[in-house]
Amino acid sequence: SSRLEFKASCCEFEGQPIRLGWLRLAAMVATSVHKLLEVDVLLMEFSFRHLDVHEDLAKQGLKLKVRMGGVTYSKSDACKAVMTKDQHWRISLGTTERAVFEGADSLDFELCRPRCWRPSAMAASCCVPAAAVLQQFADADDARVSAWNLELSGPLAPTKVLASLAVDIRVVALKLCDAGGLAALKAAALPQPPSTARMQSAIEL
Repeated sequence: SSRLEFKASCCEFEGQPIRLGWLRLAAMVATSVHKLLEVDVLLMEFSFRHLDVHEDLAKQGLKLKVRMGGVTYSKSDACKAVMTKDQHWRISLGTTERAVFEGADSLDFELCRPRCWRPSAMAASCCVPAAAVLQQFADADDARVSAWNLELSGPLAPTKVLASLAVDIRVVALKLCDAGGLAALKAAALPQPPSTARMQSAIEL
């Protein structure tokens, strides 16, 4: 009996520093996250207007991806082009996507074919230097929208234009908390503040 009481008291004594350590860690992470949310970032807004595709891709389901630094920031639903009155195979987009700029060298626009049970296959792409987009922001007194008409070429025939994308790009400076918070960061893997439940579970283990 006395041995069990002694063992229980030791466990309680040893558990207290662990509990305090978790609380300190939670406070440190919460403070760091709060400071990070107040950091100024550049938010890019992509207003996609339409995508004209070559007849080679006209009958295929296609989706558009925006990637930076090898990370996908947005992708559209797969859809097929429709013939317009002026004889263009066109996919009308009319969507706006947002992405926090995380220091990539380029903005990669990729037109992809979805495949069952496998990653989508890239049909055409266009690489825009990030410096070219950011320079327009640097030259403006406030947020400026710039219109881009991008030519996307195939991976096997870089000189053959397979699609043209009309997109407006707007760059604005915001606090990270106003740009979507930690969830808006795709390239950086950040720790989350441990919740009380998680701390309790860890202590019990």
